[in-house]
Amino acid sequence: MIWLFGAGGLGGVSKAGADPRWLDGAFSIQKDARVRVPGTVPLWNCKSLAACEAPPPDGFRWALYSQDSTSENSQWEMTNIAAAHERACAAVHAHGLRVLTFPANDIVWKTPPVPGRDQYAAFLSRGIVGAAARHADLVGVQSQGLSTDPDRYRRYLSAAAEQAQAARPGIGLLGGLATERLGTEIPAAQMYAAYLATKDICAGYWLNVNHRPERVAEFLALVNSGDS
Repeated sequence: MIWLFGAGGLGGVSKAGADPRWLDGAFSIQKDARVRVPGTVPLWNCKSLAACEAPPPDGFRWALYSQDSTSENSQWEMTNIAAAHERACAAVHAHGLRVLTFPANDIVWKTPPVPGRDQYAAFLSRGIVGAAARHADLVGVQSQGLSTDPDRYRRYLSAAAEQAQAARPGIGLLGGLATERLGTEIPAAQMYAAYLATKDICAGYWLNVNHRPERVAEFLALVNSGDS
């Protein structure tokens, strides 16, 4: 199982008491590949196509292209999602790195037509997962907003995995888990329930620490006890 942590998140979880064996091989977004928890994989964060096309810092073997609605992504990227992912993956591969694509659900609000209230349905119907997966080595979807409803969480990730496999057979899919949603805390047991509902679908998860590293450490302890 692959665990992915944002900048600084993995160090906090490690200090909160997570067994180092659970974190072996985890991805950690870093600015400097030399500063990392031993045994983990530093991830170069390409926040835009332009960043992916620039030379990477030394020491990285993996890059993250996480297209979202921020100003760092150009309007062209927002309206040419498939072409942007193809170019970003080609650029990263030309640097000799592997690439994880992880588009955010909110990009549907930046591309016409404006979706209805369900951004998750719009994300799937527009084929964004397939576009992100087609030229990548791993693909992820930000499913953490659905994690308090394990049934819906599974349906979404199952549909995303089907789309990813159709575009690139054999590619691994990462989901998202978080310690809170819209300011409401999510217990470790609820995170674990979402994990149990989808661990047969996902190759791993982006663990959004949200300043609660002890919650993530508790979740990882549940995973370890259940899988051992």
